[in-house]
Amino acid sequence: MRVLFVASPLIGHVLPLVPLATAFRDAGHDVVLATGGEGVGAAGPSGLPVRDVAPGFRTGPLFARIMLTHPRIARREMAGRGGTEGVGLLFAAVAERMAEDLVHLVDEWRPEIVVHEPLAAAASVAAARRGLPVVLVDLSLYDPEELLAATATRLATVSRRYGVDAFPVPAEVLRTAPRSVIGHRRGRPMRYVPATAGGDLPDELGRSAGRPSWSPGRPFPGRGGTC
Repeated sequence: MRVLFVASPLIGHVLPLVPLATAFRDAGHDVVLATGGEGVGAAGPSGLPVRDVAPGFRTGPLFARIMLTHPRIARREMAGRGGTEGVGLLFAAVAERMAEDLVHLVDEWRPEIVVHEPLAAAASVAAARRGLPVVLVDLSLYDPEELLAATATRLATVSRRYGVDAFPVPAEVLRTAPRSVIGHRRGRPMRYVPATAGGDLPDELGRSAGRPSWSPGRPFPGRGGTC
């Protein structure tokens, strides 16, 4: 099976997809990871095939320009009251930048399924154009379907450009946030491992400190499907 993974051009958006993409590759599937900007370098060490669908893209200048032209949203974001409005605005602009090359990649490579993080909304546009199923992988404690919707509502022009009437309903949602934190939401839970799962455990982490400890990681499809 050909599986296209798509992440926004940021390190923190690419790395959560790397273990899952690696697992698909190791299971014998054909995999390509599409991203841009600093995300290309972040994906490089994984050994996965990577396609740059936003050459030369830099999020910093774009985000600064958008926030300067939307001061009300910027103020709400700085006050911690932005909800999904600001992130939808910012990542809709990212999706517009990624859309053309991503559509061409889908036309050229012909994947059978598209897996993407919720703020890489251009992936859903490219998938819908070909009638492909979409799988969402969450990145945070926010509901990934809400994040995708917040971005999609600002992509009407891009959708019309490629003949897409409506965003596809995700065939599956892979949730990496524990149910003990987010409650029950639609989707299949996954456990975490680091994107670079290798190296030696530091001695201090192997000693009991007399209190609970934890180590952050990245999503990975765990046996039994539990967090």
